[in-house]
Amino acid sequence: MGKQMKNVAAAVNGFSQAQIAELEAKGSMKLSMEGGDVELLRDDVEITAENVPGLSVASDGPVTVALDITLNEALLQEGLARELVSRIQTLRKESGFAVTDRIDLHIQRNGDAAFEQAVSAHAAHILAETLSITSVDQLLVTDLPNSGSVVHNVDLDERSACLLSLSRSAN
Repeated sequence: MGKQMKNVAAAVNGFSQAQIAELEAKGSMKLSMEGGDVELLRDDVEITAENVPGLSVASDGPVTVALDITLNEALLQEGLARELVSRIQTLRKESGFAVTDRIDLHIQRNGDAAFEQAVSAHAAHILAETLSITSVDQLLVTDLPNSGSVVHNVDLDERSACLLSLSRSAN
């Protein structure tokens, strides 16, 4: 390439995705430069992928997949609800409940708007996964009922904790 190296480098830096794919697939490519044609070989260049913030990218041959891994409020709420279900399932097991036992479940409001919104938005899922017979509008309560239920203090993450009561349902 000799004295055309700067021009070739500029051309390569301006390649489109299609041109990069062509060079990778064919192993060489002819570039028309001012001083004449130059044959560019795959081994003459280094092709790298740049990390894009918020995306996880994986390539295998000609296929590249990018996933948006940015956590938005809806995903954070769903994660909190799933973690709550996991903790309730552990409490069911520790309480000696059978897998098929229905339960009464109440979660006390804790003043954390994000937590309370997550519980409200995913109440049906929480109730279904834990086999609770509690109605959706009675899951999140200001005060836990005094019905002989055991009260548990549950830490969900470094910023969220709640009190909840669960008992085997009479139904």
